Amino acid sequence: MHRHKGCLHAYWSYELWGQRPRWHPSYGFVLQFLQVLDANTRGVAITILPESGAAQSWIAGADFRLDAPTGEDNCGIVVGTGTTAEANADRALVTKIVEGVGVGQLTHGTQAFVAVAIVGANVDFVFTRPFTNNSGGNITVQEIGMFAGEATNIPTTATNALMCRDLTGAIVHVNGTTRTGQYTWRTTV
Repeated sequence: MHRHKGCLHAYWSYELWGQRPRWHPSYGFVLQFLQVLDANTRGVAITILPESGAAQSWIAGADFRLDAPTGEDNCGIVVGTGTTAEANADRALVTKIVEGVGVGQLTHGTQAFVAVAIVGANVDFVFTRPFTNNSGGNITVQEIGMFAGEATNIPTTATNALMCRDLTGAIVHVNGTTRTGQYTWRTTV
């Protein structure tokens, strides 16, 4: 990973379960990432555009959550098959891969966190989530992202907020295997 002083950076990986992550710089922080931070910092209500596209009001000071339980594809790290370039105004993955074991679907595991820690000259916050392909065929993952939900709601496509989205290139997720999606948010002094 690259070292840039005084900045918030993110890195992503999507590797076979148990493999060491190959890090890619994330260029995908979107508008809603800073809007959610603004709302929580200043205690103001905001309006977001969730996946559904219908404006949703988040109440002033409500905590935003990045966790996701097993089987949940509306929050936490998600993957998709879309190839449209990232944009500041993105509110969803282009083609999100939904939860399930049917054709073109993945099983979404529970999102885990590594506590914020000083790692060498950096401070890292790590999010990981396993994805299992039991669809009967290979799936080509082309995008990865992470959704937040307002703590007062169970996230849905009508209430979630996209925090970041990155193109992965064509990563073939072979049937019968598990891959781990991971984001690391990093600051460096």
